[in-house]
Amino acid sequence: IASTIKLNSITGTELPNKAKMDIFERDKVLKALEKTLECTVCLGTLTPPLVVCCNNHCVCSSCGQALKECPTCRMEMANNVKYPIVLDNILYEIPRKCEFSEHCKVFMPGPELKEHMEICLYRLISCEILSCSWKGEYKTLYEHVKTNHQDLLIENGNVTFTDFSVDESYYSVKLISSLGCLFWMYTKNDPTKGMYKVFVIHIALDKREFESQTEFITEDIKYLQKIKVLGQVVNIDETFSSGNILIMPSEALVPFINDEKQLIYKINISEITTTIESNPMAEIESSEEENKNGLLNILKRIDNKALCDFCK
Repeated sequence: IASTIKLNSITGTELPNKAKMDIFERDKVLKALEKTLECTVCLGTLTPPLVVCCNNHCVCSSCGQALKECPTCRMEMANNVKYPIVLDNILYEIPRKCEFSEHCKVFMPGPELKEHMEICLYRLISCEILSCSWKGEYKTLYEHVKTNHQDLLIENGNVTFTDFSVDESYYSVKLISSLGCLFWMYTKNDPTKGMYKVFVIHIALDKREFESQTEFITEDIKYLQKIKVLGQVVNIDETFSSGNILIMPSEALVPFINDEKQLIYKINISEITTTIESNPMAEIESSEEENKNGLLNILKRIDNKALCDFCK
C-alpha cells in the first residue's frame, strides 16, 4: 500500500497514484482547451463575443473588427452569425494569463482576471503630472516623481501652491505618498465660477478604501473637510463636475494665502475600513501554486457551464 502513495504537490497531502494522475490529466486538458480556443490574430484565448468566418473559424471581437477575410482560410468574414451560447459560457470561465505576464504569473478566469489587472503590480501607469509622458510600473512611479517632479511630491501631508491667486485659473496634479500607498491629488481653481475643487485618486494595489481630510488652518481660522478617496477614474473633467469631491468658494481661500502668494494647507489620508493587508509581491510569488490549486475548481466551473439542460 505504501508504494502506491505519493505526495500531492498541490495540497501537501498524500494521494494514490490515480489521484495524482487525475490532476495531471486535468492540467493537460486545460492546456489543450486553451490551445484549441486560441485566437489566430492576437494568439490569446478567444474573448467573446466572437467574430466568425463562413467556415466557422473564430477570432476575438476586438481582433475581428477590421478583418475582411479570415486569417485561417481567407474566406469572407460572416455577419450576424449565431453560435451556441455555451461556447461563450466556456470562454468566460477559461483561465487566462495576466496581460503583464512578462513579470506577473497570475492565471485566472476572465471575470477575476479583469479585476486583478486593475490592481496588478506590473501594470503600466502613466504619470499624470502636466506635460509628462512617462509610463512605467507601479514600483517605479514614486522614484520617477521624486527625481523629476520633487516639488509635486507630498510625503508629510503639507500642501503648498506657489504663485496662487483666487482670481486666476490654477490646475495642478501632485503625487501623495501615505500609508505605504500612492495617490494622485487633483486641484483646480476656476475664477469664472469662483470655485476651488480637490479630489484624490488611489493608485490601487488592493481593494482597500481611503478618505482624505483637508485642513485649512491659521491662527484664527480652522476649516476641515473629509472626502472619500476615489478609485480608478477615467474622465478627470467629469469628476471635477461631480459632487463627490471637495468644493469650496475660491474667496474662502484668501485667509490661507500668505504674503508670498503661497496657498498652504494639510491633507491626511486614512483607511476607511480595517482589512487584512496583503503583500502584492508575496501574492505573485505564490501564484503558481495557487494556479495549480485552482485547476480543479476552474474545470468544474467549465463543466457546469457546458451541462446539457436535459441529461446534465
